[in-house]
Amino acid sequence: MSTDNPYQSPATASHNRIGLPPLIVWRSIVSGALLFVGVCFLLQMNGQTFTNALIFLALCGISLLIWTSLLVAPNHQLDRRRLAFYVILGHVALIVAIAPNLPGQYRFQQKFNAAMESSRQPANPKAIDNETRYR
Repeated sequence: MSTDNPYQSPATASHNRIGLPPLIVWRSIVSGALLFVGVCFLLQMNGQTFTNALIFLALCGISLLIWTSLLVAPNHQLDRRRLAFYVILGHVALIVAIAPNLPGQYRFQQKFNAAMESSRQPANPKAIDNETRYR
């Protein structure tokens, strides 16, 4: 009598334990890494909110293109295309949530950079020059 499970699918080189082809697994890993790095940029508290949002949108767009290529490929099964559609829908929701805030973030970043620049300059440059000259 055999000890193999008759309900278990045979192990093949083209599929992993959960039954997805390696290409989808790699898409998931790369897409997740891109989104993780993008969210890390959004969470930075460096005052450069506009720049960080642009970097996030670029990384999210690259991740979106990775999944769009799976959606438009005609040789994939319906459940994989459905998975790609839901992931793309999530990407679009992220882009729609971040993109409308860009004008306000740009104005904030301009004000922040102006304040940082004015704080670096002395209030009265001649007074500081006279103090350092006579020491």
